[in-house]
Parts: sequence; structure tokens; C-alpha cells
Amino acid sequence: MNKMKSQNLTLIILLMVIVVLGADFIRRSFVNNRSKKAEKAKTEQKNTQETKAKSAVADSIAKTYAPSAFRDKQLENQRVKVAYREKDMLTQKLYDSLKLDRNTLNIYLRAFKKDEVLEVWAKDKSKSAYILLKTYKFCKNTGTLGPKRKAGDNQIPEGFYHIDRFNPQSKFYLSLGLNYPNKIDKIIGDTTALGSDIFIHGDCQTVGCIPITDDKIKEVYVMAVDARAAGQSKIAVTIFPTYLNEENYKKLKTEYAKDLKLLKFWKGLKDGFQQFEKCKKLPNVTFLASGEYKCTPNCN
Repeated sequence: MNKMKSQNLTLIILLMVIVVLGADFIRRSFVNNRSKKAEKAKTEQKNTQETKAKSAVADSIAKTYAPSAFRDKQLENQRVKVAYREKDMLTQKLYDSLKLDRNTLNIYLRAFKKDEVLEVWAKDKSKSAYILLKTYKFCKNTGTLGPKRKAGDNQIPEGFYHIDRFNPQSKFYLSLGLNYPNKIDKIIGDTTALGSDIFIHGDCQTVGCIPITDDKIKEVYVMAVDARAAGQSKIAVTIFPTYLNEENYKKLKTEYAKDLKLLKFWKGLKDGFQQFEKCKKLPNVTFLASGEYKCTPNCN
């Protein structure tokens, strides 16, 4: 009997040891697994941070290199080299006078046909309001007031455009191409022969472009290259018939009273002009299927 009790006790103790050892094994396995998971999460977090850091560095390099590459590519052309050699100090003084940084420069161009004036506005790309940088006179004018409707009409276009080409080997020294014809031009113009190749350029001759002489195009070209090199992908250009304040628009309404379509077209341009004048911020422009511009203010 005692022997049996002893055996049972031994068995119970053995079972307790097994239970304790099993529990300890389970606990150790749990702790080990949790530690492994924590370590894995830590490693994944570290890898994610490293990936983000590498991506940020790559983005920074891309943002720096791509604009530099654009200017460097332009400077492979002799005329651009000459423009920078002759106008770099002047343009830098202009930037400094308005506390603008060449490396964060944005520009906007406005042209007025009747007044024969081209304005260059500028701002820091982190800001929205522009400041007048410099004004240039047309060297020669052509056509009449109103938009360009077909090739060979000698008209300078009117409307909202942007620079889509830098031409350092232009027939007219240096030139900046506009994205004419735009959507509105295609609606109101002769779709079979709209024409193209509208530029702001050097020299002093034109059949629908804006010439400002070789000397002045060097300045404007350098400013445009600087802005593109600073990351401005779209340099806006607006061409107006004249300064469209209320007084001038009233005169146009009187002079062109019989041309209701033209007055309606100019109304969209007038709205864009006056909205910019109010706060020096580019308006939001919509191209309507009716062949007109609709401008909504961007003033806060």
C-alpha cells in the first residue's frame, strides 16, 4: 500500500514537473515569438525609413539636377551663352531689386497690342502674387485688334497662352514659342489654315509675332530660362488688345459696337485682366465651347 502511494506521489510530482516545464516552454516560445515579431517590425520600420530617406534624396537630386540640366543644355548654344554673358548681371540686379531668388523664380508675360508693350512679371514660386519686373516696347507691330483667325492674316493672337518652346537658333536671334493655336483659336479660327509658330523674338520684323529686338530678347530669354531652370514648367503669356480697364473697354464697345462676337470675346479677356490687376494673381481660365474665355478670380 505504501509502495503504491509512493508511486502515485512520484507520478504526481512527475506530472507537475512536466506541466511546469511545458508551461515554461510555452512561455519562452511566446516571449521568443513576440521578440522576433518586435525585431521584425523594428527592421521593417528601419527599412521603410531608409527607403523614404533614399527617395527623398533621389527627389532632391532630381529637382536640382533636372533644372540645372535644362540651363546647361541651353548654354550649349552660342547665342544663349552670349545672352547670359551680356545680361546675367542686369537680370540679377533686377531680381535683387525685388528681393527675388533666381533659383526660385517664376515669371508671367503680358502683351498689349495697341500699346505695343510687353511686360515681364515675376514672383517667388512659393508665393502667388506677381510683381512687375520690367517693361519692353514692341519693335514693330502688325495687324489690327482682335484674335488671329487664320494663317497669313498678319494678326498677333489674343488670349491666354504659355511658352511651349525655347528656340536658341531662331531666324530672329532667340525666340520663345507660344502654344498657338489654343482651344479657343481652334473654335473661332479657320480650322483648315489656322497657322502656327507664334513667337516673342528678336529682330524688328513680324507677320504676327512680337519682336522686341535682339538686345531685349536676350534679357527676356535669360529670365525665361532662369524660371524654367527653377522648376516653372508652364510660363503663362496673355496677349490683350489693349489695357482692358473700364475706360478702354468702354471705348472698344463704342468703336466695335457692331461686332458683338468680338466684344463678347474681349469681355473674357477684360475679366482676366481686371482680376489680375486686383491682386496680381493669375485668374483661373476656362475655355468655353462657345469660343470665349471665362475667368474666375484667384484672389483670397
